[in-house]
Amino acid sequence: MTPRHLSGLLSAPDGFDLPERRRAEHGTDVLASRLTAETRHGSTLDQIQPGTRVDIRDDTDRQGDMRDQTEQQASPEVQARIRSSFERQGLMRHLGARIVHIAPGCVHIVLPNRPEVTQQHGYIHAGATSAIADSAGGYAAFTLFPENTSVLTVEYKINLLAPAEGDHLEAVGMVLKAGRTLTVCTLEVFGVQDEHRTLVATGQQTLMCVNHRSEQPAP
Repeated sequence: MTPRHLSGLLSAPDGFDLPERRRAEHGTDVLASRLTAETRHGSTLDQIQPGTRVDIRDDTDRQGDMRDQTEQQASPEVQARIRSSFERQGLMRHLGARIVHIAPGCVHIVLPNRPEVTQQHGYIHAGATSAIADSAGGYAAFTLFPENTSVLTVEYKINLLAPAEGDHLEAVGMVLKAGRTLTVCTLEVFGVQDEHRTLVATGQQTLMCVNHRSEQPAP
């Protein structure tokens, strides 16, 4: 019998496509990282139902996958689509943020540190930090969406780990799991001063692929 705390993990979330073909292509399924996290927190493998696939790669393997993902470049067509959409975002323009890297499933956004984006102690405001993280994750997901679709955030959670300071912030959005309707991204924000990078925020986000939703005209 399935333990109560694992029962919710053994069925796919609404919106994810999990036929055997996709499992074979990706080497794992949407449950893998969640089940791995459960086993690291005291659950044992004999508590997992037979036939459930578990990702047993270590953190070194995952970091290597992330490096491979960030070093790629998206196609010129995808880059043009992302930049065109980003230019329509009034808030990003108001903050002075800009996209500096677009790869399949990964986007980097930079926010210069200036008085207009700070809070009362002189640190970059959490609202600005969260905003660029949200946009980085959204556009990371958008790189994998089909033509004639758009992206909307369903939810995200940010943990602020350290005061956001430095010459600029760099937000990194990376796709953790892509689905037909819902895509999950990891979010990281770094404070950058010269060559020194400090992780100031981390989070996770869920995005929705929306069909035939037009965007506002570019300014």
